[in-house]
Amino acid sequence: MISAGSKTAIIGAGASGLAAAISVARRGSSVTVYDHKDRAGLKISITGNGRCNFTNAVMNAGCYHESENGRVAEYLKRFSTKDAVSFFESIGVRSIEKNGYYYPESEKAEDIVNALVDECKRLGVKFIFNCSNPDINYIRQQYDSVVLACGSFAHKETGSNGSGYKFLEALGIKYTRVLPALCAVYCDDDTWCHENDGRRIIATVTAVIDGEKVACDTGEVQVTSYGYSGIPVFQISRYISRAIDNKQSAAIEINFNPAPEDIPEIVRDRYEKQMSHHLRDEIDTRDEMETQSNMIIAVSRVASFAKSQVCTGGVPLEALSDGFEVLTNPGVYVIGEMCDVDGICGGYNLHWAWLSGNLCGL
Repeated sequence: MISAGSKTAIIGAGASGLAAAISVARRGSSVTVYDHKDRAGLKISITGNGRCNFTNAVMNAGCYHESENGRVAEYLKRFSTKDAVSFFESIGVRSIEKNGYYYPESEKAEDIVNALVDECKRLGVKFIFNCSNPDINYIRQQYDSVVLACGSFAHKETGSNGSGYKFLEALGIKYTRVLPALCAVYCDDDTWCHENDGRRIIATVTAVIDGEKVACDTGEVQVTSYGYSGIPVFQISRYISRAIDNKQSAAIEINFNPAPEDIPEIVRDRYEKQMSHHLRDEIDTRDEMETQSNMIIAVSRVASFAKSQVCTGGVPLEALSDGFEVLTNPGVYVIGEMCDVDGICGGYNLHWAWLSGNLCGL
């Protein structure tokens, strides 16, 4: 835990960094936030197509992939959906809930950013922008605590350029290889997808690694000229990404007619809502789809970091304390996307940012 009255440096002015700055400053600590961009919260501004789905009513460990089983469940007991909503209410942001998804009442992501920054300024947090390649060892010597909230490689244009991993290396902190997640998959040899570019289908998509089915999700799949996209594909992409990096055989199995009992419970509500919200003439229902059961397609690669929503990999949770302090480096904290935790679509990755940022200062 970061001690009250200490001097704290936070590297990264994104979701987790801003949450941490508020949490630490509220305990009476002096906080300075460094960022190599010219303003805070750039990635927050584009989330949810600019609406910022910042948490979800369904919040449990099954919504996350983690390096240490059971750890996320314990964290969620300490910072729940209710806690996320209360945190934003404490900085003047009222929320609305739509089908389990929470947004700011204005449905403008920029209002989330402004509220976070305004609260930081009210608490006396100092911002240093356009700070490229700071000497992390020098910063470590100048402050009692250093919080690494640098993001990953996803959405480089918003500041996630991977610089945080260089800081980890400079400090001797080990981390799991970082790869794209929540992204589309490329199927270079799939003639069917080339011929059906632009179609949308309701289906169950399963990740098949070395012939074994490891994960599935159901919903609207978007067929593209290069492969497949859409939420169900995003949800299983981290398994494909890891498999390809490990030189394993990777494929997706598409079931065009999923039986209700075959739909994972965690996605059943979303699937039913999608079916009720779409007119039949808006979704491809060709005879061949209605009669075809399953189709297995080899995956050649996943989308790049630039086209991924988040990443998989980072500092394992077992290397961190309950307050996100690196066990081998007292005084150094790792939060947000730099942890080896990635959530599914639906506000879960932002919730992890608020959670880790708040808990490292409590």
